[in-house]
Amino acid sequence: MPSVSADLERYMVWALVVLAGAAIAFAEHRATGRFRLWILLVVLAIAGEVTMRLSPFTFQGGGYYMEALIVMAGSLMCLGGYAAALLCSYLGRRLNIGGIK
Repeated sequence: MPSVSADLERYMVWALVVLAGAAIAFAEHRATGRFRLWILLVVLAIAGEVTMRLSPFTFQGGGYYMEALIVMAGSLMCLGGYAAALLCSYLGRRLNIGGIK
């Protein structure tokens, strides 16, 4: 049975991916004034799904199933953080509480 710290370590990796998505959104909006990198994240998630469908899982290796799964999951988790940052930015402007202007 895995220890608590091993489980926590797995969750921390994905939490960092979500935080990276939020950081990307804030940095992009500060640099360009727009939110557009979400398009790349959606394309990566779709590409991961397509690759998973075209490359079935085998125990011998040679396929891209697991790599596609990681790309798709990472893109979707990053997109979740990106969407949360987008929502916080919108609410900050809408409620005038000092979000990204």
